[in-house]
Amino acid sequence: MCGRYTQTAAFDELALRFGITVEEVPDEDLTSRYNVAPSQPVPIVVADEGGRRLVMARWGFHPGWMKSSKLAPINAKAETVATSGMFQAAVERGRCLVPASGFYEWKPVPGRKRKQPFHVKLRGGVLFGFAGLWTPPDPRTGAPPTCAIITTTANDLLAQIHDRMPVILDPDAEARWLDPRVTDPSSVLPCLRPLDTDLPEHVRLNRAHWDQLSVEYAGRGRRAWASDDPTWGIWSVPERDLQVVPDVAGKDVIELGCGTAYWSAWLARRGARMVGIDNSTKQLETARGLQREHGLSFPLLHGNAEEVPLPNASFDLAISEYGASIWCDPYRWIPEAVRLLRPGGHLVFLKNGTLFTLCAPDSEDPASDRLVRDYFGLHRLEWSDSASVEFTLPIGQWIRLFRSSGLEILDLVELQAPEGASTSFPYVTPEWARRWPSEEIWRLRKKLV
Repeated sequence: MCGRYTQTAAFDELALRFGITVEEVPDEDLTSRYNVAPSQPVPIVVADEGGRRLVMARWGFHPGWMKSSKLAPINAKAETVATSGMFQAAVERGRCLVPASGFYEWKPVPGRKRKQPFHVKLRGGVLFGFAGLWTPPDPRTGAPPTCAIITTTANDLLAQIHDRMPVILDPDAEARWLDPRVTDPSSVLPCLRPLDTDLPEHVRLNRAHWDQLSVEYAGRGRRAWASDDPTWGIWSVPERDLQVVPDVAGKDVIELGCGTAYWSAWLARRGARMVGIDNSTKQLETARGLQREHGLSFPLLHGNAEEVPLPNASFDLAISEYGASIWCDPYRWIPEAVRLLRPGGHLVFLKNGTLFTLCAPDSEDPASDRLVRDYFGLHRLEWSDSASVEFTLPIGQWIRLFRSSGLEILDLVELQAPEGASTSFPYVTPEWARRWPSEEIWRLRKKLV
């Protein structure tokens, strides 16, 4: 069962994370709570035709038809919830999310009477939503809304502590679970599964790689934050010359693989409502320090840009400069970026030039004028002197991926190093990059239908 949990987010954080569109701040206090208990009022997210809204509900499910006030279950089993007389109607029309930042489970300790408590959180301490069921307020009796959290069998990680766990939904499952148009239980029951805890190998490798390299990039991040002139890539080509980023004033923008978040800072100063996500806690520590130093605040999430814990259609622009664009698998991060974009939203990202990739040797030597890599089959790139993993695709495969994901191509900008340019990166020379594109920027737009 799930009998205690933590909820430390204020309304603004909940609204961002769960896509709350009805701006009604509950009267109840939403300050941090580290030991939420049954029968207490808790925030839940519900949806109707008017959008998503936050409701305060008493934890303990009590439908209006139930006479006894003593029976108010705090949990519902995923295996029987659709056939239980207590919960069946709510599965059809009373589904909700219960926001949380963590939960508690207790493990028996041999030879001791008291169990060992464990506080369970997601990687990076990000907010998440339990699958829940709720009852609306009863105007006849004045009874408040009530709710229950759904549990399922524990995954391999939690099974070491307890045989059950609360159902934690990913963003896709959240949207399906909350959809008020869905009333057939068979359409939502597949959401009620144990949380998958396995990170892909390349995500784990790249996380360790960038945590280790973060110190080397702190200085670059500090210099970029101190500038108010956005530039692209290792040649610092000014955005004012390229004009690949649409107007961001008043727009919702996410930077996928933000690193030290200098692009996020540049766009926030231009009026964007920014969110950054990065795989490296160390990079984010640098970014948060620079936020404090420059007096600029926006959410920074620790996570994998292939699985962003935010709702569908939350952003007008997704941007990446050497972030998700090369460190994430395009077959995963491109569809994820599309999911996050609103219809008509833009995706702009910079990556290594395709020709450069074909000419870059597996050594510290710079790219030459000879092809050293096969073009067909380009996907995962590994280097003998690094445990990191990069990704790219042949151009035709990029185009097919964009189209199949619902994107239209606006432009492909192949960058030429400016006259007199220099770089501290050893893998390409200015002379090479004056003749061939070492970097390229894709501009794309999510189709309206």
